[in-house]
Amino acid sequence: MMTNLVYAKFVRLPSPSMRIFKFTFLLFFLSYDLLAQIGLPQLIADNMVLQRDQPITIWGWAAPKEKVTVTLKNKSYSAATTTDGKWKIQLPAQAAGIGYELILKGKNQIRIKNIAFGDVWLYSGQSNMVINMERIKEHFPEDITSANYPDIRNYPCDASGPGMSWVKPEYDLSKYSLGRIRDEIKMCNAFLKSIDGRDKRTFAFTCGHKKVAEGEFIQTLSDDFVAARAVRHEMHSFDEQKLLDIDCYSMVEQTGQQMIELVKQAQQSGKLLVFLFHGVGGEHALNVSSRAHSELLHYLKEQQNDIYIDTMLNVAEHIRYMKK
Repeated sequence: MMTNLVYAKFVRLPSPSMRIFKFTFLLFFLSYDLLAQIGLPQLIADNMVLQRDQPITIWGWAAPKEKVTVTLKNKSYSAATTTDGKWKIQLPAQAAGIGYELILKGKNQIRIKNIAFGDVWLYSGQSNMVINMERIKEHFPEDITSANYPDIRNYPCDASGPGMSWVKPEYDLSKYSLGRIRDEIKMCNAFLKSIDGRDKRTFAFTCGHKKVAEGEFIQTLSDDFVAARAVRHEMHSFDEQKLLDIDCYSMVEQTGQQMIELVKQAQQSGKLLVFLFHGVGGEHALNVSSRAHSELLHYLKEQQNDIYIDTMLNVAEHIRYMKK
């Protein structure tokens, strides 16, 4: 089809109106050809984890009444699309395993790689949930020595920077494409919406890293998030604040008084202060003590009539409203 489009640019036609007709005609067939190809929901993608020991439903779109074939472990399963272009194929239950491929064939072919079958769990939390054990090996020497779990899948970070050798090559953010990071993040949002029904969310850059191979990616997700949090120790006024690049102060071994001093700076300057806690009371290598955290909370409680304290989502929506 691309050859036809190039041809349409250079062919000599009798009149301008005919030239427009010819070009429109070719574009129409290009669009139809694209619509006829197999399409998949964002959930069905490379590196997905499917529930073991249960039948698996794969679904998508194609041209009406087109035959779609799905191949897994050298066995093929087929279905025809309905008149509105939808198709669905149920695969038999699979035992736990990793490294499989799913091949879908119709008028085009799609290959889904590195599929795992296992138990699917959804967790909520911050980076203390994905901390690499290498970083806290002195606390769990016996567990680390006996552990052998090479297939644990992690969120991506940029492995090219100092101290990032623990990032697996397949999750090196600097090698990601814009398409891959968008698909993975949108898939997470789809999971979360299925749980709580919400569309409005904020985003935290994993490891504070903002770039993939093509450059910064958050602007391509501006319709998916109200705000995004980076990791730089800075404060900004509401007028200055960019909602997709909100700074924060990561707390590591600060005393209660040190954190209270930051709050006082924010009070005096009228700027936004965001605290990031990885661990409180020893649950993470990046930690503040329970006592220090309690001192901060007591101060905020005492100042609640003078300080606006809220979730990142609510603060971001407040800033957006004020800027209108």
